[in-house]
Amino acid sequence: MILSIISYWYNIEILSYRFIGNQSLRLYDITFLFIIYFFLKISKKLFKSTLINSHFLKRFYYFTQFATFSLFIVFLNNLIKNDFFYFFQSFYYVFHLWGFFLTAFFFFFISNELKTFNMFIKLIIIIIFIENLILMGQNLGVVRSLWPEKWQNIYGDTYLSGTFGPNRIVPGMASFFSFVFSIFINYSSIKKMMSLKFNILNFINLLTLPIIIILSSSKTSIITTLIFIIFIFIFINKVHYLFLYTIIFLIFLTILPSKIKERIEFVYEDRFEKYYDKNNLPQDNSSNALIDIYKAQGTGRYEIALKYISELKKNPLILLIGSGINNRALLIGDSSHNMYLSLLGELGIIGFILYLLWLKTLFEKNDTTLSSNYYLNKNEYFLKNIKTSFCISIIISLFFGEHLYIYRTSYGLLGMFLIFIIIFNQLIFYERTNSHCNSLL
Repeated sequence: MILSIISYWYNIEILSYRFIGNQSLRLYDITFLFIIYFFLKISKKLFKSTLINSHFLKRFYYFTQFATFSLFIVFLNNLIKNDFFYFFQSFYYVFHLWGFFLTAFFFFFISNELKTFNMFIKLIIIIIFIENLILMGQNLGVVRSLWPEKWQNIYGDTYLSGTFGPNRIVPGMASFFSFVFSIFINYSSIKKMMSLKFNILNFINLLTLPIIIILSSSKTSIITTLIFIIFIFIFINKVHYLFLYTIIFLIFLTILPSKIKERIEFVYEDRFEKYYDKNNLPQDNSSNALIDIYKAQGTGRYEIALKYISELKKNPLILLIGSGINNRALLIGDSSHNMYLSLLGELGIIGFILYLLWLKTLFEKNDTTLSSNYYLNKNEYFLKNIKTSFCISIIISLFFGEHLYIYRTSYGLLGMFLIFIIIFNQLIFYERTNSHCNSLL
């Protein structure tokens, strides 16, 4: 379990091999085998009773089942073409999907024990801190790139991703997840159960992660973070907390090394400013201006989305039942860079609805396995609104990426998201039980 969670941050290959093309094994490829083995050992009654306590995991389980069933469509299609590359790749991806789900299931199951749950919180704080050091070190030029040079040739000077994976969105979105996690820990009562050193580490993470998100040069991650901050100001009435953090963060910015400041400026110029030309935009405030901005900043995603929609209209059968998971070559031969369009193309309307029902559980009553014997400080309303802001920003971001899916270029983001949502739900439950206790007193 510990290694599986670590593997979501550590995506460096541990073994290369040739099967159909060049493949490589990651740490979670190994740990998932053990996770699945332990799953086969537990009773079905225990599995079902645990899922009853979590609509979030139960809905994801239904989606995972349907995605597995879609392998049959991929197999038939590959059989007709006599080319089984996509089937084997899709089978591999479904293996990851089950690994992410079962790791989250077991984490949910064991997190009812406060000592164990607290141990995992500390572990994640340490992992985030180490990853931040690596990413800062790479941007300062003191830590070398950990990925082959070919990936740096693809992504250019803005490519530095620590141990996450050769794709800008992986370090960017993982840092965004971690940023929200750090906020949760900083404002939840569980921090009183941790020693001073862990609280200091978490606060350092809280200050560092916004910088890391910018340095990742992932537009989707940066914009998602901005959306999250906007919704925080809309939902949260504890403005003095946010104001204090902003002051400290601005002070922190002033003491950053000049090389980091130069990198931030370079990211802005390279990833945003050069795509934006005010002279080519409508002078009024119409929706056309927003569309043109998206066309400019989307680096071709608007056109890809239109092409994908056009192909779906031409293939109503695919829209109905899907082409099979990871079988996107049947449409435009590439990713749509839109989670919802990809779902319609691969899993059809049924898979699309199952995924939406899973996302809907993000806003439902908290899932938890924690015993109500633990009573902590009242802070539930604040944390619930942090979670709501986080979930809304993620759902919006899926219009611009497929980071909550199982493509190789997303690596462990989906698994990381599942773990963080379980943690957020458990932390909110801490506050709820304490509030109930105080009302009785």
